[in-house]
Amino acid sequence: TFCAMKLERLGNICRVRNGYAFKSEQFVDVGVPIIRISDINSNTVKSENAVRIKFNPVFENFKIVNVDLLIAMSGATTGKYGIYNSDEVAFQNQRVGCFVIRDEEKLSSQYLLQALRFLKPIIERKAHGSGQPNISGSNIEDLVISLPSLSDQIQIANILSKAETLIQKRKQSIALLEELLKSSFLEMFGDTRSYSKNDVLKTVGEVCYCRGGGTPSKAKPEYYSGNIPWVSPKDMKWLYIITSQDKITEQAVKESSTTLISKGAVLMVIRSGILK
Repeated sequence: TFCAMKLERLGNICRVRNGYAFKSEQFVDVGVPIIRISDINSNTVKSENAVRIKFNPVFENFKIVNVDLLIAMSGATTGKYGIYNSDEVAFQNQRVGCFVIRDEEKLSSQYLLQALRFLKPIIERKAHGSGQPNISGSNIEDLVISLPSLSDQIQIANILSKAETLIQKRKQSIALLEELLKSSFLEMFGDTRSYSKNDVLKTVGEVCYCRGGGTPSKAKPEYYSGNIPWVSPKDMKWLYIITSQDKITEQAVKESSTTLISKGAVLMVIRSGILK
């Protein structure tokens, strides 16, 4: 059970500090790492592959340490965030913002990390500039978050972190199962690329009939008030398609290029990036 939460402007409890515009000619092989947007990955920021620079007291105001929370301020990944996870002191690049918590007794960095999961879409919408989207620190500080007590923040962050870990493990398990299915298929049926000309092979077109789908006119809402499932790419999330988000009428079938398919037909998306 959590205590009642109050809403708080993010800038009242932390500020977003901009980084420094380091120049490539300053980079060295051995030195202090500079964290750039490319170093922010999967909510974690590491320094292993970061470019480096000689230490200079001028850069002291841009220093980051372990558990500092960073966010991408420009580019295609504006809003991408992560916690710096290294014992090595580093500096932040110009395009990377750092959340500086004003009072550790009011805001937990781990809670803020979880809050950014929900704030990220808002941050992306606030980003401006078509070629190179970017967002200012003040835009982020104007966002409002729920702020329970510090003890509740820590408890909430722990629960959400455990859930996130379980989700990642499940994704890894699914990926391993996918690889197992592929390898099992090859073990059972072989790799067609290694067959010789003497082997009996058939093309897909020789053993089945393939046809395209059709879309009833969106200008006629009456087409989409029936109970016949009309499968589109957004429904292709499962191995077995039971129903669809959109339903059409018999009139739509008669007056458009779409056709009915029978149970057991294999469907494939052919005109988008998912190719499900």
